[in-house]
Amino acid sequence: FSTGGLSICDNCVAGSYWSGSGGTSPLLCTACAAGSFSTEGTSTCNNCATGSYSSGGFSSSCINCAPGTFADISGTTQCKDCVPGTYSVSGLSVCVSCATGKYTSL
Repeated sequence: FSTGGLSICDNCVAGSYWSGSGGTSPLLCTACAAGSFSTEGTSTCNNCATGSYSSGGFSSSCINCAPGTFADISGTTQCKDCVPGTYSVSGLSVCVSCATGKYTSL
């Protein structure tokens, strides 16, 4: 006859992971590194896709690069500025050259 015990296991919070099994403490959950994210209860972190970033640990999602910036590699921690003569809209992995008769400047 059992008077106690646990009927469920708790998840590591979003932005952290643990790849082991049989965990006994939330302290086993490790923060995702900057440039990556995780959802609740996962065993790995995923790199942010191109066009997005995460700047700190414990990220549960990535942030799209703002207009005028880009991220051309996955897993980045910040977006880069477009150079004069180019532009981007939110979430792009490259800047696009201005069309004939148009320009951008600093």
